Amino acid sequence: MSNIIEVEIKVEQIIVYKEESSWGLYGCIPVKSDDTNIKLNKYGNMAVNGVSHKLEKDCIYQITAEEVIDPKYGPQYKIIRVKQDIPTTPERQKEFLRALTTELQHKAIYDVYEGCDVISLIKTDQFDYKKVKSFGEHNYQILKRKVLQNLELQELINDFPETLNFNILRSLLAKYSSAKILGEKLRENPYIITEVRGVGFKKADEIALALGIATDSPERLTAGILYVLYENENNGDTYITEKKLLSKAFELLKVKKTKILSALENVPNVINLNARYALETTYNKEIQIAEKLIEIEENSKKLDIDIEKFLEEEQKQMNIKLTERQKKFFYEFAEHNITLLIGFAGCGKTMIQKLVNKLIEKVHLTSKQMAPTGKAAKVMEKYTGKESSTFHRSLPIHLDEDMYRNSIITDNVILVDESSMCGIDIINKLLKAVRNDVRIVFVGDSFQLPSVDCGNFLHDIIRSGVFSVTMLDQVFRQDEGGILDIVTRVRNGLEFIDNDFVGVKKYGDNCYLVACPQEEMERKYFRYFKKIIKKYSPDDIMTLTPTKKGNLGTHKVNNKIQSYLNRKTNEEEINVKFDNVEVSFRKHDLVINVKNSYNVCTLDNEKINIMNGDIGIITSVNKKENNLIINFDGKNVIFKGENIRNIRHSYCLTMHKSQGSSAKSVLSITDKSHTYQLNANLLYTAWSRSEELLVIMCQPKVINRAIKKVENMRRCTMLQEILIQKKNNLEKT
Repeated sequence: MSNIIEVEIKVEQIIVYKEESSWGLYGCIPVKSDDTNIKLNKYGNMAVNGVSHKLEKDCIYQITAEEVIDPKYGPQYKIIRVKQDIPTTPERQKEFLRALTTELQHKAIYDVYEGCDVISLIKTDQFDYKKVKSFGEHNYQILKRKVLQNLELQELINDFPETLNFNILRSLLAKYSSAKILGEKLRENPYIITEVRGVGFKKADEIALALGIATDSPERLTAGILYVLYENENNGDTYITEKKLLSKAFELLKVKKTKILSALENVPNVINLNARYALETTYNKEIQIAEKLIEIEENSKKLDIDIEKFLEEEQKQMNIKLTERQKKFFYEFAEHNITLLIGFAGCGKTMIQKLVNKLIEKVHLTSKQMAPTGKAAKVMEKYTGKESSTFHRSLPIHLDEDMYRNSIITDNVILVDESSMCGIDIINKLLKAVRNDVRIVFVGDSFQLPSVDCGNFLHDIIRSGVFSVTMLDQVFRQDEGGILDIVTRVRNGLEFIDNDFVGVKKYGDNCYLVACPQEEMERKYFRYFKKIIKKYSPDDIMTLTPTKKGNLGTHKVNNKIQSYLNRKTNEEEINVKFDNVEVSFRKHDLVINVKNSYNVCTLDNEKINIMNGDIGIITSVNKKENNLIINFDGKNVIFKGENIRNIRHSYCLTMHKSQGSSAKSVLSITDKSHTYQLNANLLYTAWSRSEELLVIMCQPKVINRAIKKVENMRRCTMLQEILIQKKNNLEKT
């Protein structure tokens, strides 16, 4: 059981304070020396550490802290909350000002104002700096600003409940310039704290209610409604029906639906589309996408090339025979500016993309290949032999919408791979950046998982019927068995193993199914990993699981694999907790970045973007400075402080995270504990990542149940409807 204490302390030594994370370590003494609840360390003081504003030497604070025993350093006190009384006595003010001035300035001030209420003199501008030796107006203005800022910050910390911790305040202060302005904003509307990353409505509501806000106040109802809309988008939809919105908002707010409906009329930046509600910015993106796609298509001009002759020459040269459907795509590409190439695993999409590139060169056009993630771009580049990039590297993604201009990308043709992964935000940014007469080929697999972001771009444009769609569904080499046969059976909902099978079964030359009881899964998957690593390098192995949590989640599986590939040594490491699992980052670890980071500085002082999904290797660990140096594609980048939390080990990924990537060998972990997370689309996506070897660890009943469960590809989106409507309007004019 944790030991929480409240104690008044005086800071004797600032051991370390890290501005980027607001974490500090201090040597302190209790003000009341006879406090028997306090355990001192071997240095005769209290080791106090944690996140807060910087505690100043010789100043007195009231802290709430948790006592923890460090095996090496003994008792330590982890900060929960820090308060500092506004100094009122001359003695306390003297100590307070010592932290804000140099020793000479401090002495000069108190040579004149000893025993005076100096803070009041400064606040009322009655402090006569001309009387203070070597203390001109410039120094006085600096001191005044420091005093007021410190007093405002202390007042802010003291005025708000304990749930409003310093991490939240720090993030808000970065936006609202001063503690005074922030305090006013918080009192006016406590729900502004939802602007802080990681703070949702429920946390904000807890703080707001503690501050005494009424349950039916307009601010609370507005924040609750917006929360429902944001959550709706997090689930992939771009609008929500009135009935569903009222139900969700009532469940959240516990306020009559009539009041919610009334408040709904006044929520800013929300539009009502015949009892379907959407965030205005999101709805506008769907309109802009539809308008730009139709404009591009309307600018279509037939390519000046004999397609039949081109295909005959290429088939002869490559010694291949295209199907009629594959040939049809090239005629559509020559005719239309917007074309879709949709195909399942093994249907020849890659070969078609190679031929498209040859056709583009033949007609002397320029082109760019793009994909949603770094992994997907690398796969595209590997298969086509042509340079590919992510959207984020090709576009100024971090710029505001109004900073985009047409023709940032001037190429004649854009090939977009893994289009099912694209949400409406990224597509809208792409379309804002291209020419009005550009040719775009959207390539995708309609059975793979839909976008993590809101919208259903690929399925919406397919279903609209507005653009040319070539659907490839003939799987080549399926009769050889193995990986292609298995993923095709999964896609078609066909079982390939008996529920009661136990043991190892081989399919073709490259797929093994290992059926074992749940209690043996941890031991067995690790055993097979050690077999695979004898043939493949760590870079060529992808271990996949449906979840991050649990003994078979990514965190613990990564730890297990790390313990085998990169054992703990005497070298430095940095420890971080993810989902209550301690993770150690060591030199030579393979890692993945999970959050877009813009203008990151390399060791060579080059500014680059490190994107979500980029894979790297740790080349250096500095525990004292709390930083990692990670090599991403030859660029050494420093990750420090909170940015380290954007890094995970990449030995094991979630099945969802694997979409768009590939590896020579895939080890799939599918256990009974994953039953409700699995479906046919997830298995299909995960298993089709493998190029040479697929090992499926499972209980067969779990697999068979998942195969019968198909992801609902329908989402509540407006794009399909808007496209049809705008196309019809165009035809009427």
